[in-house]
Amino acid sequence: MYRYVDAALLRAAAYPSQLAIPSRPEPTGDAAADTGQWREWITQVWAIGSVAEAVELASSALARRIEEIRGGQVRQPKQVRRAADALARYVLRIQHRSTPFGLFAGIAPARITDTLSLDWTDVHRPTARVDAVWLAYVIDRLESIPELLRRLPVVVDSTCFVRDGRLVVPCQRPDRDSDRGPGEMSVRHTRAVQMVMAAATVPVTVGDLAAKLTAEYPDTPTRAVDALLAELVARRVLLTAVRPPMTVTDPLSHVITALQTADAVHVEAARPLLNALKDIRAMLTRHDAAPTYQQRSLRGSAAGAMTALAPAAGAPLSADLRLGGALALPRLVAREAEKAASVLARLTPFPSGSAAWQDYHARFLETYGPGALVPVRQLTDPDTGLDFPAGYRGSRLARPAPALTPRDEQLLALAQHAAFDGVREVQLTDELLTGLAPAHGGVPLPHIDLRFHLQAATLQAVDNGDFTLHVNGIAPAAGATAGRFLDLLDAADRDRMTAAYTGLPTLTSGARRVQVSSPALHIRTDNVGRAPAVEPGVISIAEHYPGIRLELDDLAVTADATGFRLVRLSTGRTIEPFALNAVDLGTFTHPLARLLVELPRAGAAAFGPFAWGVAARLPFLPRIRYGRTVLASATWRLTATELPSSVAEFALWAKRLNTWRHRLGVPAAVHLGDDDQRLRLDLEQPADTMLLRAELDRTGHAVLREAADEAAWAWIGGRPHEITLALASTAPPATHRHAAGGQTAVGRDHGHLPSTSPWAFLKLYGHPDRFPDILTRHLPHLLSGFDEVPEWWYVRYRDPHDQLRLRFRLPHPEAFGEIAAKAGIWAADLRRHGLLGRMQWDTYYPETGRYGTGPAMAAAESVFAADSTVALAHLTCVVDSEADPQALTTAGLVDLAASFTGDTPRAMRWLIDHIDPSAALHPARPLHQEAMRLSTPSDGFAAVRALPGGEALTAAWAARRQALQHYRTVLAADGTKAPETVLPSLMHLHYLRTAGIGPAGEDLCSRLARSAALSWTARNQGARA
Repeated sequence: MYRYVDAALLRAAAYPSQLAIPSRPEPTGDAAADTGQWREWITQVWAIGSVAEAVELASSALARRIEEIRGGQVRQPKQVRRAADALARYVLRIQHRSTPFGLFAGIAPARITDTLSLDWTDVHRPTARVDAVWLAYVIDRLESIPELLRRLPVVVDSTCFVRDGRLVVPCQRPDRDSDRGPGEMSVRHTRAVQMVMAAATVPVTVGDLAAKLTAEYPDTPTRAVDALLAELVARRVLLTAVRPPMTVTDPLSHVITALQTADAVHVEAARPLLNALKDIRAMLTRHDAAPTYQQRSLRGSAAGAMTALAPAAGAPLSADLRLGGALALPRLVAREAEKAASVLARLTPFPSGSAAWQDYHARFLETYGPGALVPVRQLTDPDTGLDFPAGYRGSRLARPAPALTPRDEQLLALAQHAAFDGVREVQLTDELLTGLAPAHGGVPLPHIDLRFHLQAATLQAVDNGDFTLHVNGIAPAAGATAGRFLDLLDAADRDRMTAAYTGLPTLTSGARRVQVSSPALHIRTDNVGRAPAVEPGVISIAEHYPGIRLELDDLAVTADATGFRLVRLSTGRTIEPFALNAVDLGTFTHPLARLLVELPRAGAAAFGPFAWGVAARLPFLPRIRYGRTVLASATWRLTATELPSSVAEFALWAKRLNTWRHRLGVPAAVHLGDDDQRLRLDLEQPADTMLLRAELDRTGHAVLREAADEAAWAWIGGRPHEITLALASTAPPATHRHAAGGQTAVGRDHGHLPSTSPWAFLKLYGHPDRFPDILTRHLPHLLSGFDEVPEWWYVRYRDPHDQLRLRFRLPHPEAFGEIAAKAGIWAADLRRHGLLGRMQWDTYYPETGRYGTGPAMAAAESVFAADSTVALAHLTCVVDSEADPQALTTAGLVDLAASFTGDTPRAMRWLIDHIDPSAALHPARPLHQEAMRLSTPSDGFAAVRALPGGEALTAAWAARRQALQHYRTVLAADGTKAPETVLPSLMHLHYLRTAGIGPAGEDLCSRLARSAALSWTARNQGARA
């Protein structure tokens, strides 16, 4: 299912090999004595240069507080204790966490080879980064200089849209110093603003915009024009070229270059800022090239200069660390990683995508139909479109209610048996794997990043296969974990990994991979979101992007039964966007960027680390192992109510904790928290248990996972580490029946509103078993009440309530009042007869993506009407003749195929080639024989005509044949859709009308139609059946 790609990264703790940190003091219960002990411990730890340097860069506020404690300015026990706790957390991070962060941990390249080798030195290379909040302060200062602003090119924010006379920027991230979250911002959409928006779709200087406005409004004072443009920039409707896009990994240089391009040196108010920025860049350049012993001083000098430029920005500097090492990973380990990913993909509870995306997919098909092209911005419009899927920031759609599945029941039992038996590990056998995996596996994600660590005694042990691979996490796209570190790598490694990413497979055949570039929803998150562009074109969202980009208005969404596709309207080509960072999609990513990244893979198997489902909240979960791989660690959930309160004596609290540990078998070494935020604790150490207690006091609960004995990492010197390996799917890309080329995108006015169009759409809710009586006995009464019977058609539907959907073509929109009145009286009569629950008029959305637009859709609607007449004759014939309904439906399908293709041999060949005989069970022999007899086209389906009611049915078939042939002619003339692509949909609708909703029955009738085609072909053309 997955194969490894030569794009791997080692993430590891960076502490010196000989690092020795003094043990934290145990609490005595004496506040003064404890304070003295903590002050002494802080002093000892701070004397370790590598620790002080790392903490100083990570938290300048804590570093200042520690200096105050060491100098005696701060003596209060509470303040000392808080500083000690914070320092203790950083110490644990230094010792036990491999997540890259400042000087604590970094990255090194990894390659796939035959044998394991590790080159390691303690000489690491930090790269200084300017903090995103500091840079935002600087940019705001620059943009506030009127003379400079006039020189800067601007573009309009690509997410803007107009609603009710206002220009709206949806989900705009807050200002640098704001406590509010992302939200909507709008300004009046005046004529002047309209002019600005039209001109700024491409880069244009603010001065040129001012000239355009002045020419259009000569009586308006210049200061008013300048104030309008300055406001649009300040409110980030207009984005200046000074603001670096997220594909820029050196944002300070980008700002300097933009200023130089704008001749900022000739702007008196901007010149000092430009010179200061150039000086700071020179300092950071010297820092990156300097020996390790000089870098702390150089960072201090640069930070001082930066703070002078933007005093309120907080810590102005961060760093990323290129470790002094390189890893060669053996293919044996890479293949074990392949197996682990493949097993996790099989075990997913969401083989067809998450519940939220399945819900969104159903809503799309319900509203627009398969094959429709809906512009992305229209689709996500919360007022006129579907909005974003449930769970997206700001979405009004409710999350689907979770249901208890057989998989949940199995895992609950598995966990309970493990607890009863007192075992900490469950070995996942192939039999158990088969029981837990979905009956029908989904399409695997096209590529992923698998994160894991290795447990082995020696390098040779790994080569011999004596190792354990422990899965830590999965990113649903390759490169997401490593992308932001590419610029730290040497050119050869960077080029190798970039080439690997550009060669990754797609879900859809012929699709083009396109990188998404978008600022995070919180400014500081930009620090971890920047990654270089690895593809020639980029989808840029809410930023000023200077390179080649795909416009949002050129992107549309289409769907079929299997999932979504993103299509470029100008070319018809499928696009599969990706983000080359690990920024959390739900919390920190613009919802439009998230949708573009997630939508193409929404129907694929959604999986990550082993998913326990509803069992995840049990007090104990065992370790899950498959072969040499640990898929999930043993886990314990602890709540504050299980232990004494926060005011209890520590000794009592610790005793109860030990009792809880003994009862549940909790080891001493555990991880507190999740993934990148976890702390490794030793529950035998009182100082560590105090950190656990603090967490319980703060949140009321704690999740503890077993931690590996770091002796198991002996092959890497006991160093905390994590390996990220890109994996690509081995499944072939899919081809799609609904081609996008030449289609017209659905507009905002898509859909026929009642009384404003020549269509009326009525829903009748009731029991599906009553629908045949309503159609055959009662519907004629409604139709007979019209002077001229309108063209009408129906279909049975479930959403999830069963309903009959009736559509009427009106002579003019004003006729809706008449039909509404007649239908209301008729529906009231149905309710008196106990046949109807409720009725509802709704908007009719033609499925133009499936059936065509304009004349093609009109011809298709005539087919629907003719097929509805056929279905009523079918239902009547079944009652009158007592013919087998499935056999008669099969005959109707065969006639439909022959009528649409216009040639019986071609129709039979189509049925043979396009119907999957394995989709249904073998039919009973009597049914098969009856279906073959009725489905014989000889002499105009003589066997059907001989039935009571058969003459009326075949006459209806003849009328339908004319409508089908006309529709096919229109499709062929239009040229945007191959006629045969709609035949499965027409057959599906015929089944719904005659038999109702039942996939198994539909598959059976389709199989019988294929058998009839084989039988006819054998008799008439000598083909082997």
